Amino acid sequence: LFFFGCCTMWYRALTCLLDLSQGDVYATSRFNTLEGHSGLSYLDKLISEDDSRWRARIFQSGPHPDQPLRVCVTGATGFIASHLVAALVSRGYDVVGTVRSLNDNAEVEFLKKLPGAEAHLTLMEADLELWNSFDGAIRDTQCDAVFHVAAPFLLQPEQQAVDRVLMKPTVDGTFNVLSTCRRSPSVRRVLLTGCTAAVVGAERLPKHIWTEADWSDPKDLAARMAWLPLAKTTQEQEAWEYMRATPVHFDLLTILPCMTIGPLLGPRPNGSLSVVLSYLNGSKQRIPKRCLTFVDVRDVALAHIAALESPSASGRHLVVGSSITADHFCAILRRAAPWAAIPNLLEDREQEPLVRYSTQRMESMGLSFRSCVCSVLDTVQSLRERDLLVGVEDHEQVQKTIKDQGSGRIPVTALTNEAEFFALFNTFDVDSNGWMSKEEFRGFLSSVDTMGMPEDTQRWTQLLDATSERDKISFDEFALMMLKLFQR
Repeated sequence: LFFFGCCTMWYRALTCLLDLSQGDVYATSRFNTLEGHSGLSYLDKLISEDDSRWRARIFQSGPHPDQPLRVCVTGATGFIASHLVAALVSRGYDVVGTVRSLNDNAEVEFLKKLPGAEAHLTLMEADLELWNSFDGAIRDTQCDAVFHVAAPFLLQPEQQAVDRVLMKPTVDGTFNVLSTCRRSPSVRRVLLTGCTAAVVGAERLPKHIWTEADWSDPKDLAARMAWLPLAKTTQEQEAWEYMRATPVHFDLLTILPCMTIGPLLGPRPNGSLSVVLSYLNGSKQRIPKRCLTFVDVRDVALAHIAALESPSASGRHLVVGSSITADHFCAILRRAAPWAAIPNLLEDREQEPLVRYSTQRMESMGLSFRSCVCSVLDTVQSLRERDLLVGVEDHEQVQKTIKDQGSGRIPVTALTNEAEFFALFNTFDVDSNGWMSKEEFRGFLSSVDTMGMPEDTQRWTQLLDATSERDKISFDEFALMMLKLFQR
């Protein structure tokens, strides 16, 4: 029995060591029994440089000009990943972006044309389902950090294909990347892009504020056949389990954005933008009485970089910009795209309560969020520029309505046609992130009295006081009040 026990222990240790070179496919459960064995302590010896030196380099505003950090971004052609690549190269990072095929010029050409790409961007092939295929992009290039963004985004996959097209590439692909990072001594931080679907439970509690401490229930998601939320929840949970059970020399952070919208860099829309398209092309007959949460893709990219550069960052990080009803979203769309087939009638059911999140962790890093209205306008403009609104009726008014939102301001034509508001709007002092002071808004409300609507002024003044303790209000809050004002 003693001899058999010794053989079993050596066999299990040998199996784990083989995993190091063959992908760490399911090393998590095996390391549960081996954690703490002295035979695995050699991993610590792989770290040749002092960790404090690396942190001194990475935890500053961008890389050192004489020694830029090298980072890997998986799935570089994706909606979020492409904006992340653009933001990184503009800050002087050396970026290794992975794509499925370098031969697909239509998919990768736009990345090569990004400002700074010629000097700071290298593209390499890698596949989520091919073990060790990320070695070249991460280990061989000696990356300092890895942004694992690549994952399939399928809102409604066929049930019989869920495991093959969604679960396997999402979950196993993450194991694949973490395994490569574990065998790459230069890697010190991994940032995994998840989503809020891994946070919000099935029960939408009207007064609950969702935080990074909340988790979705995989059993409930499977019962409701919510396959994409199930894949993202499982992906993140398995990643944290891997970190808990496996000896590693890097830390893991997860970035959890909600529905991401904004301008496209690549040729094709992602899953989130397909939701916006469904409201524009007439495929929705009625407005669902549900809550929609949005964040701008440019803010998501900055959130990744802020988390990389923050020395105190750890754990999960919610990235959520605005929470509005679908009715309000359609009201914004009508002014951004008055020529589109946007539904007018509401569903005949109870209104879903707004979902509220705490973004304190990201805000503590100095991140602020763009207005949802600005993001919607930029999204519509981007879709139209790429001829992705084919079949949607167009008018000359489009050019007047949709304008460049580089300053963060909302075109007044996107809100109302009232001449009085035009004049007032142009006098406001709104910052580049779409915020205005409460005092500025109070001054506007006092002017509304001259329009013969004192009862609205009193009601909105009370609402303004109850909004929050901030000394500013978001442009979303302001815009939605204006929409109600002129839709009497």
